[in-house]
Amino acid sequence: LKGSAFVTQDTRHQEAVGGYMKKVYVFGTLVLAAFGLVAGQPASAQVLEEIVVTATKRESTAQDLPMSIQALDGETLATLGVSDLSDLSSYVPNVNIGDGLSNTFVNVRGMGNGDDSIFEQPVSLYVDDIYMPRTESYSIALLDVGRIEVLRGAQAVLFGLNSTAGAVAVHSRRNRPGDEFEANVKLSYETEFDGFAAEGAVGGSLSDTFAVRLAAKTSDGDNYYVNTNSGDTVGDVGFDAFRLSAVWEPSANWNIEGKVEWAERERGGTSTSLFTEPGKWRPENPSESNTAGSYAMIIADATTDGDRRLPRSLDKFGWFEEQTNFVLKIESDLAGGHTLTALAGYSELETARSLDLLFSPAPDWAGHAMKDFEKFSVELSIASPQDAAFSYIAGIYYHDTDLLNSGDNFFDLAGFGVPIGNILVHVNYDQATEVISPFAMGTMNVADNVRLTLGARFVSEKKDMDRNAFNETDTGGIINALLGGAMCETDTAPYDRSFGAWLCGPDLLAAVIGFAARSDGFSDDRTSDFFMGEAQLQWDVSDEHMAYFKIGNSGKSGGWSSAVQAPPDRLPFDDEKALSLEAGLKSSVADGAAQVNVAAFFTEYDDLQVNSFDNNGDPKITNASSSTSAGIEVDGRWAVNEWLQLSGSLAYLSAEFDDFPVGPGTADGVTRPAGSDYSGLPRPHAPDWSAHLRADIEVPMGNGIHFAGGLGLAYKDDYFTEGSIDPAGKQDSWAKLDAYVGVVSADHAWRVTLRGRNLTDEHTSNAYQFFVGNSLAWLAPPRTVTIEAEYRIGQ
Repeated sequence: LKGSAFVTQDTRHQEAVGGYMKKVYVFGTLVLAAFGLVAGQPASAQVLEEIVVTATKRESTAQDLPMSIQALDGETLATLGVSDLSDLSSYVPNVNIGDGLSNTFVNVRGMGNGDDSIFEQPVSLYVDDIYMPRTESYSIALLDVGRIEVLRGAQAVLFGLNSTAGAVAVHSRRNRPGDEFEANVKLSYETEFDGFAAEGAVGGSLSDTFAVRLAAKTSDGDNYYVNTNSGDTVGDVGFDAFRLSAVWEPSANWNIEGKVEWAERERGGTSTSLFTEPGKWRPENPSESNTAGSYAMIIADATTDGDRRLPRSLDKFGWFEEQTNFVLKIESDLAGGHTLTALAGYSELETARSLDLLFSPAPDWAGHAMKDFEKFSVELSIASPQDAAFSYIAGIYYHDTDLLNSGDNFFDLAGFGVPIGNILVHVNYDQATEVISPFAMGTMNVADNVRLTLGARFVSEKKDMDRNAFNETDTGGIINALLGGAMCETDTAPYDRSFGAWLCGPDLLAAVIGFAARSDGFSDDRTSDFFMGEAQLQWDVSDEHMAYFKIGNSGKSGGWSSAVQAPPDRLPFDDEKALSLEAGLKSSVADGAAQVNVAAFFTEYDDLQVNSFDNNGDPKITNASSSTSAGIEVDGRWAVNEWLQLSGSLAYLSAEFDDFPVGPGTADGVTRPAGSDYSGLPRPHAPDWSAHLRADIEVPMGNGIHFAGGLGLAYKDDYFTEGSIDPAGKQDSWAKLDAYVGVVSADHAWRVTLRGRNLTDEHTSNAYQFFVGNSLAWLAPPRTVTIEAEYRIGQ
């Protein structure tokens, strides 16, 4: 078949597997060589500090768990300068988190569903053990965090709620009875774009049985880019938050914890670049206007426009998010060393996002979206003693949610001489969800050094939806009569995505007629039932080395798109399922001075939910028949001596559509027409290679003062940034350099640091979308330089 123009799917699959195995072999050889180098080093007096995690709902270390987990404690997060979860994209390979058009996208191992505002992302987020299904929670800045745990790969049991790609668990700091008084305050100033932030916390015991902690943060600034139409700086982000937590231990057998927290994030405008040719979105200097016509920065107006029905809580076009959470956790020690736990949570989320694209010449387009979300959840579980020959945990989880999503699309054609007012489409989307889910997991000691863990979870999720849409002016027939003639003289060749080409082609007519026809009256309901299982085999090869194998299946419920433009027949999408295999080795070498972890994985997805946009800019949510994600991940740390620590992680990934015969098509309709076969094409946000390497030092200078510094390099191979796999939205490979220098007291009570992020000033794109004849790129931050000062008491 090699000489034939036709290759069967089986042949293509065999060739792909063969190529993948060759890459794994070469990569594995390099890993083993590095492992031998570290293991062969002489013993060091240094021992790495273990990070305690609770990924199994019990306290253990990441090295003891049979799974690919990367944990970062609060000190590491502070050292790296991590301020929100999107920063994990640089520090944890095979993880991509960032802002897109209508939402925050999350991808792990090349798997994510896009940024439709209704999606429960396949990378579930847990904050203090509470499931947070809305992706806006990913964009809230971090506050007084104790640790973050990133679980890569499909989760079936303990994190089995819509977790077909992985899970992220954020744990805030607590003070417990018996803790001494402690406090800290940190001030920072960003010198490149005039940003300021202040945060602090105070806590300790108020009695022998009661302790509290209060944390707060405020920030403002980061005006990264300039709108070349208005001259305004945009991208400024303001953040305010506080958290009050309390722990009460009325007796030795009872532990009661409570938390209330509030956070607000507001961004003026959005850092978006307009371009009409592939690869032309990246300006040479984002702070200056460009008149060559290959691109222009198009950001929201900085003024209120009553005609656009600006969302509440916004005084200018941009994004606004407000979230309030309440948590109550009660633990009781029972006879025989068992623990009974009740966990309840209530969340409120309000978001408003508004984008105004100011084309030159007109027309104007503006889109608005508002969201109100409420969630109540409760979980009851019982856990046996962890050191028993057979240990187990079992429980039942319940939540109900209410989601209201409201949006507008406004389009003004007056700038092209069309004698009509505007096109305005409004939609209200209301969805109620109820979930009930029992689960159980048990571990048996098969031998002194071999453990077998089996677990299962059943999820029944019921959704009810009502969608009402209306068009304020029925203008389809008017525009149909006015189109044509001298207005349509533009060559519509591939990659000619100018507004003129869009106006004179069939797309405008189709879009307007579609707008006029999208009226109210669509209701639906669905129930998704999943039985998910997981098996783990763990072998302690020696005191220093542990090998494991893990297999499990996971599921994610279907639903309906909420997009303003979507007609009823394009709303529903089906459930998504994943079958995952993983094998790994975790090692502690050089007498505890170094750790090296290796994981190889393969996951097959059935009916993967895919979100993309057609050549009208309309959303298109489909289910790909089959997709696969396979690769290998390595991470390690090495305390070389008392003043130098090296760390790094490296990942190879092959993520693609395995069987997707009817794909969405690219925006130009030519590179890949709608309905093209996407089988064998790569997944978006899935670079073949990604890595992070860093070195940190701390050297005494005398008089109780140490010099501290660090250098980090993050790398990602090239990757596509949108579900249609459009070449115009391909991000080239990049490397970003971070560094910090400073002084710190010997007891770490105070420090002053100068920190640089993206020092090489790489201009990269988070996401891509085609809309109204133009391509849009959502830009990542450029170079930033920040001065930080921190003071601590009792920590």
